[in-house]
Amino acid sequence: LCKTRSDMFDVAYGGLAASGAVSSALFLYGLIMSMDQGAQNLIPVPSVLFQGSVLLGTLAKTFVGSAAMAKSQVMVHPTVVAGWCSLVCTALNALPVGSLDGGRIVQSAYGKRALSISAILTYAGLGFGLLGSTLSLPFGLYVLFCQRMPEQYYKNQVTGVDTNRMLFAAAVLTFSIATLVPMAPSDLDLIQAAQF
Repeated sequence: LCKTRSDMFDVAYGGLAASGAVSSALFLYGLIMSMDQGAQNLIPVPSVLFQGSVLLGTLAKTFVGSAAMAKSQVMVHPTVVAGWCSLVCTALNALPVGSLDGGRIVQSAYGKRALSISAILTYAGLGFGLLGSTLSLPFGLYVLFCQRMPEQYYKNQVTGVDTNRMLFAAAVLTFSIATLVPMAPSDLDLIQAAQF
């Protein structure tokens, strides 16, 4: 039982920060190991995977290179896939809905009204497939049925959090959205789609 909104923020942020740090380390290590496309321990991954996230796809293009990403399959280190999956799971948990960690962060930093507004926008993004691409509908249904109720069990609901926690909450939301929003198709992708 959390006593204050700051306590609830700290508990929710702690889990997201730990999983985000480990996932980011895995992803970046894998990208660094994937820079040499001739290495022995690389596995083929469809390049379409990297279009599923603005943040992660941009990082992958930066490290692996645009020429390698233009092919149908990209050779990457296995930890890239592990880090990718972990970061997407962390970003889904950081969505501002109900009793997910992101919902607890928004509720503690900005209040229940902000959580209600952000939850409606998140449900719309998940329903229309704007967040999380192919995972959006199943995850949205899971949250709708199992996690939609905001946290209600803390003693002091009036005292807010400090400015640093509010900034951390904004950073968590930005990370979540940048990870879950898919990349816009490039001109090359549009030309290839028109040929089929």
